[in-house]
Amino acid sequence: MDVKVFIVKATLFILISTSLVLSESVHSPTDLLARFKSFITDYNRNYTTKEEHEFRFQTFKKNFRRIASTNANGATYGVNKFADWTDEEFKELLGNRQVPTQEIVNSELHHSLSTAKFPSSLDWREHKRNIVGPVRNQGRCGCCWAFSTVETIASAWALAGNSFTELSVQQLLSCDNMDGGCRGGSFYLACNWLTKNRVPLETESANPYLGKRDKCVKHATNTGIILKKFTTSNFIYQESSSMIAALNQNGPLSIAVDATSWRDYVGGIIQHHCDGKVLNHAVQVVGYKLDAPVPYWIVRNSWGEDFGDHGYIYIKMGKNVCGIAESVGWVNF
Repeated sequence: MDVKVFIVKATLFILISTSLVLSESVHSPTDLLARFKSFITDYNRNYTTKEEHEFRFQTFKKNFRRIASTNANGATYGVNKFADWTDEEFKELLGNRQVPTQEIVNSELHHSLSTAKFPSSLDWREHKRNIVGPVRNQGRCGCCWAFSTVETIASAWALAGNSFTELSVQQLLSCDNMDGGCRGGSFYLACNWLTKNRVPLETESANPYLGKRDKCVKHATNTGIILKKFTTSNFIYQESSSMIAALNQNGPLSIAVDATSWRDYVGGIIQHHCDGKVLNHAVQVVGYKLDAPVPYWIVRNSWGEDFGDHGYIYIKMGKNVCGIAESVGWVNF
C-alpha cells in the first residue's frame, strides 16, 4: 500500500474508532473505561481476575496519557495491541544487542556510488520473484535479532536465483550459543555463529518457531543453507546514499534501531520522538521512496500483521531517525 494512501486511511480510522488520536483532557474516566472495554474486545483480551483487570486498566490509562503527549507531525500514535502492556513487558520484547560495527571506507560499494544510478524508489516486496516473505510475529520472546537475520538470509538466497524459503528462527533461538535467545542477540553474532561453525540453516517447516528457547535439536539430515559471507556497516555519515546502494545491490537489509517509541505507532512516517540512543530492536529494511514529499524507508517488523501498516513501519530518510543507519547488515551468496 502506498504510504500516502495509508496515512489518509489511518487518519480517518483513528478519528472514528477506538484508536483515536488522543487528547487526555477531553476524556472522562467513564470514557476511558469505555475505550478500555473496546480495546478488550478488539484485541481479544481475557483477564482472569478482577485484580488483573484493574491492573491492566490502570496500565491502559498510563499508556493513554503517554500517547496523548507523543502525537506530532508525521507518524500517528494511538491505541494498539500494546496498550495494556507495562514498560517492563515492552522492554522484554526488544531484544537487540549492540555490537561494534566496522565502517566501510573506500570499498567497492562506496566507490560505485559515484557512477551508479539507482531508482528513486524501490520495494523488494514488488519484485517479480518472491524476495520478501510474510510478516511474522515473535510474540513475547525478545528474539527480533533472529527474525531479522533469517529474513535477510532468506531474501538474499532468493535473489541468488533460488526459490524463496522461510528459514528457521527457532534454530538460532535454541542452538546459537553466541546470542541470548529471548534475552537478545544481533545479526552480527548470529551470522558469525553460522559461518564459523558452518551450520546449515534449516527451513521453518523443519524447525518451526515455538516462541521460547528450547532444547537444540540437531536433525540427522545435513540439509540447509550454508552462509559463507556477511557484511555489517555503519552508514551514519552517508545514510541515504549508502543504504540506497546497499539495498539495490544486495537486497533487503538487516538493521538495528531504537524502537522505544514504536510502542504506540499506528501509521505514517516516523520523523520525531526516535533519537536512536539505544539500538534495542532488529528489523529488516525492504525498500525506500526517495521522491515522496517526506522521503522514507520501508521497514518490515516482526510484531505481526496487526501492528502498524500490516506489520510495516515507515521511517524518515536522511536524519538517522531511530538510529536506522548505525548498524546495517546484509549477506551474499
